[in-house]
Amino acid sequence: MNLNTKIIFSEKIQDKAGLNKVIFNLKPRLGEKSCILLNGELAAGKTTFVQLFCESYGLRNMASPTFSLHHVYKNEKITVDHFDLYRLHSSDEIETSGLWDVFSKKQGLVFIEWASRLSVLDLPMDWTFFEVELSKVSNISVNERLVVVSAVKLSFQ
Repeated sequence: MNLNTKIIFSEKIQDKAGLNKVIFNLKPRLGEKSCILLNGELAAGKTTFVQLFCESYGLRNMASPTFSLHHVYKNEKITVDHFDLYRLHSSDEIETSGLWDVFSKKQGLVFIEWASRLSVLDLPMDWTFFEVELSKVSNISVNERLVVVSAVKLSFQ
């Protein structure tokens, strides 16, 4: 299986309004089965991104699943599965986290923080994947980030 990524857009942001702009641009691209793979260093804004994304659907009270590994948020419009793989270090630990079970759903929106810990060979081909990379731009501005959004295509070639 091959992984092909194509940058859709990038945005330099300084605050939550900037993240909301990224979310506004990404939401129309989502399908019935979409997964957003979040990568970036500690405190880059991965959990904040998920919180703001969920708020755009009217969901409230999101929290980082760093210690519980998985949170589910839902209302009458949407169900969101939110995983944080930071504390997981092996494929066996990921296997027991319940991550793979969510991909058997007929529809869903899944966020995976620290997605670089996954093997591309394990991702289901019938889902749409996006990678969101958040990185600090400089040491001068604490809040300035570069957000790069890519479409991820899985294929056998």
